[in-house]
Amino acid sequence: MTLFGAGFSNCARALDILERGLDQADPQLQLLSHKRIARHEDDRADELLQKAMGSDFLSTRMEAAFHLALKKHPHAVGQIEGLMIRLPPVF
Repeated sequence: MTLFGAGFSNCARALDILERGLDQADPQLQLLSHKRIARHEDDRADELLQKAMGSDFLSTRMEAAFHLALKKHPHAVGQIEGLMIRLPPVF
């Protein structure tokens, strides 16, 4: 519930709570935190999106790459290329 409240508040102070969601072992909690972080338009949110690229879960990494690309982040292309290299050819 805390993650929902922090996400809906859209407050910069809530990013600390959402960051804890990225550290969870549950991929659904990571995605929830990630989607709320992506709504913020500041440097701290961009740092957290880059942190999400280090997740153990492919879905979290793909969403983070998508949102970095939407924001036209300077590291987005490098992050996406790095992710493509790590994926098997099936993807």
